[in-house]
Amino acid sequence: MRANNSRSKQRKEKRRQRRKLIIILISLFVLLVGGAYGLIGYYFTSHFLPRTRIDGRDVGRRTLKEAQGVMDRALMGYRLTVHEENNLDEEITCEQAGLTYTNFEMIEKWLKEQEWYKWPLFYMTNESVTYNGLTYSVDQDKVFARVDELSCMHPAEVVESVSANIRYNENSEAYEVVPESIGNVMEVETFKADILKAIQEKKDSISIVDKTYYKKPKYLSDSKEIQDAIALMNGYLQATVTYEDRNLSAALTKDQIAGFLKWSKDFKVTIDREKINAYIEKTLSSVFNTVGKQRTFDSKGSGRITMGGGNYGWRVGIRLETDAIEKGMKAKKAQVRAPEYLIEGVGDNPENDIGTTYIDVSIEKQHIWYVKNDEIVFESDVVTGNTSKGRDTPTGVWMIETKKRNHYMKENNVTVSWWLPIDTTRGIGFHDANWRSSFGGQIYKSNGSHGCINMPPAKVKELYDMVKINTPVIVH
Repeated sequence: MRANNSRSKQRKEKRRQRRKLIIILISLFVLLVGGAYGLIGYYFTSHFLPRTRIDGRDVGRRTLKEAQGVMDRALMGYRLTVHEENNLDEEITCEQAGLTYTNFEMIEKWLKEQEWYKWPLFYMTNESVTYNGLTYSVDQDKVFARVDELSCMHPAEVVESVSANIRYNENSEAYEVVPESIGNVMEVETFKADILKAIQEKKDSISIVDKTYYKKPKYLSDSKEIQDAIALMNGYLQATVTYEDRNLSAALTKDQIAGFLKWSKDFKVTIDREKINAYIEKTLSSVFNTVGKQRTFDSKGSGRITMGGGNYGWRVGIRLETDAIEKGMKAKKAQVRAPEYLIEGVGDNPENDIGTTYIDVSIEKQHIWYVKNDEIVFESDVVTGNTSKGRDTPTGVWMIETKKRNHYMKENNVTVSWWLPIDTTRGIGFHDANWRSSFGGQIYKSNGSHGCINMPPAKVKELYDMVKINTPVIVH
């Protein structure tokens, strides 16, 4: 019985000793862990927690001084690279830009405010801390002084920018843009402002290779003024004309219309009427005009006559046709038509447009015949210009330009009752000459007129009443 009690006591003592040992061991472990936690925690009161970043820079496990060194080196290592033409790169350094932190004390503040006691999380997880907000100042004067030293500010040869323009392409028969040319003169104020901004934002580079900072010309290829002008002129080019009349033809082409157009420095388009006039005189007139051309003509009064000069025939009206071309250009439509004539001849025969109604004046015979519908319906003796004094009546194919009663002739200081001019420029025409007692014969050679065709009053009255304006007059 006593033996059993003794063994029971021994077992109880062993269990008490084991519990005591466990308690001691646990206490020692707690003390060790707590001590380690405290020691490491204390470490992180003066060091940044692992995976701590300031403005993108890793300062984990670094002291305040070490973290400040990291940020100092980051700032001092800053460079802004300026990419220039010809593969030239230049830099603006931290020192050249006068960069300095303005709130460096924030690093100490962040260290003091960090939750150091959470350090185990940074070892057991991917926990991290990020601080942003360090600011710095830029010395504008230093930056601008450095910009002034860049090569792009001192080109070897200054090239000014040239505005875009317009040209006519004969191959495509259309107007097109002549692209602008960008020179090498810098937009200094804009360039400096953007350089300053890039440094303030700590950008790595800025480029002028795309000519962003070169002075642009006033007008670019896509400028509204140029595009509107091209659209307008290409519209005008659609107004081609095919001229067809009297078995004759000519054309007003796009190339020729292009020659009529001009534009100002600010791309205001105008139609050059003088150029249109020149085209009419050189091209249309040479095809359709018969005024002054040699004609071989069979007259009822004088037989076969070959005669040139005078003012009769088909004549394209310069102003009339210019108006028509300009109107057509503004309508922007192609046309097929006859020219606008100032004077029209008779019939469709371009070689002989006199027809069957005309006045035949023979200087040699001092006689005239009025032929109507191929029949002589009137004739009379006349007196033409005084050949001895060089006042010959001009030969040629003329026409009755107008009819006028009681016309004052300044050169003769006389008023005639019936006036039928054939050349108003020189004052030549048919008129009565009541101061003469005879007509015909050889009177004209010594006592002729000043160039007019003198007629007996009764005869010129008869002719005046019969003849129409524009009737051809052949003087030979």
